Amino acid sequence: MQVNSGKILLLTGYPWSAGMTSEVIDLESTSTTCQVWDASPVQVEDAAGGLLLQKWPIICGGWDGSDFTDSCRILGSSVQLLMLAKRARGASIVTGNLEDTLFVTGGTNKEK
Repeated sequence: MQVNSGKILLLTGYPWSAGMTSEVIDLESTSTTCQVWDASPVQVEDAAGGLLLQKWPIICGGWDGSDFTDSCRILGSSVQLLMLAKRARGASIVTGNLEDTLFVTGGTNKEK
């Protein structure tokens, strides 16, 4: 399978020092330089996320080292939203006619 369009969002991770920076890889660009975003406002691992409107990285849920979170944050913005439940390791996809909706499903809120 050959993929030559779209964008890939890389965000969060462990160790947290390596997971604080997010990157967007544009598969349509021949440039090897990724778009690097400011540091994540929170330290989490196992979060879900996506790229809203092809330009706004959003991080939802995850494990902060002591608890699961239901917080969603849009990088580069002070906007904070809440999911219906705390969760980590969920799956997500950006959907909607304008690619303006993040659908998050599954995951766990049980300790590791």
